[in-house]
Amino acid sequence: MDRYSSEQMARDIASEVAGIKVNMSQLNMMVIGKTGTGKSTLINGMFGEDLARTGTGFPVTMEVGSYSKNNYPFIIMDWPGFELEGDKSINVQFEDIKKVISLGNKSKKPQNMIHCILYCVSATSHRFEEAEIDFVRKLLAETGRYKIPVILVITQAFMKKDTQLLKESIEESELAFSDVVPVLVQDVDLEDYIKKAYGLDRLAAAISRVISDDLKNTLECVQQVNIRMMTRRAVMYVNGFATKAGALGLKPIFRKIDIYPIIVSTLANISAVYDIGISQEFIEAVSALIEDSEEVEIRQNKILKVVRFLEPTVYLANSAYVGVQAGAVITSLGQVFIKYMNLISSKEMSAEELDPKALVNEFNERFATAMRRNRHRRIWGNERK
Repeated sequence: MDRYSSEQMARDIASEVAGIKVNMSQLNMMVIGKTGTGKSTLINGMFGEDLARTGTGFPVTMEVGSYSKNNYPFIIMDWPGFELEGDKSINVQFEDIKKVISLGNKSKKPQNMIHCILYCVSATSHRFEEAEIDFVRKLLAETGRYKIPVILVITQAFMKKDTQLLKESIEESELAFSDVVPVLVQDVDLEDYIKKAYGLDRLAAAISRVISDDLKNTLECVQQVNIRMMTRRAVMYVNGFATKAGALGLKPIFRKIDIYPIIVSTLANISAVYDIGISQEFIEAVSALIEDSEEVEIRQNKILKVVRFLEPTVYLANSAYVGVQAGAVITSLGQVFIKYMNLISSKEMSAEELDPKALVNEFNERFATAMRRNRHRRIWGNERK
């Protein structure tokens, strides 16, 4: 088969994205706090508002909101806000929380275990009350038995003084949280000025530091706030697939069709990291980039005279130059795709505004630059010899 249709590419990308999610490690988190601390707002801010309620895996009542995201192996439990007294008191809820943690770890099944807990307290409360301090101490003692990290999230932290007072209260109580992170999920109008949202990216990084390495990939894909974290993961994939493409130059016979599975894997892995679907228009543009090589070749030849990778013929790959070109295709395509995924994730543009033609034009420029650099390196190397 010498051709690879855009429809086939779309099917293969969707299939690979599904496979990527299946092979990720299950990540389970719990969010706890008093009523009014903004737990649900925090969850939506970090992981997006398209969470779906699920009853998978946890022995809890329906009052506990257990949510998953877009078929990722991820569950986050939004525990009902508790009061200091009454039917929803701290002591009543502690027994339920303890039960979930204990049974999950005794099951030895990752889908039932809690891997990280976010304990929320509003900065406007200024300090912990004694009943809450006692609860937190019991919670930390219980989580410590199973080595479950607990991060204190200071929510609604729009006033510096309030946040500082609460921090001092925590220090006085000597509570051994894994980290303390102030956050403001949404902008707040303080009449004189707008206090901009902050802290969610730092919270994502704090969670990443305390969970095991096999869970980091899942976290990086489901969180929506730390662009640097997503970029680092996506660049790692691009570099790996570019190396794989470079090895194509070692094949005795090379066809353009050989690079398609690597293109599919590159796009699928980046799409999974950002949890952003790839439009059919973009897939068609990528497919045309290789198949309709004559138009692209003319553009490249103005700079390079000849780009053999884009020729529609089969030839003997008797030079590392073929591998360099294949690697440059993956690197250039991956870099451009990551750039636009970051713009979409940071809400500087929408997915609908992504112009496949602009993306392909930028690919052409990056690819030509990469090949020109390599050409100069080879010329310089020959002169030195």
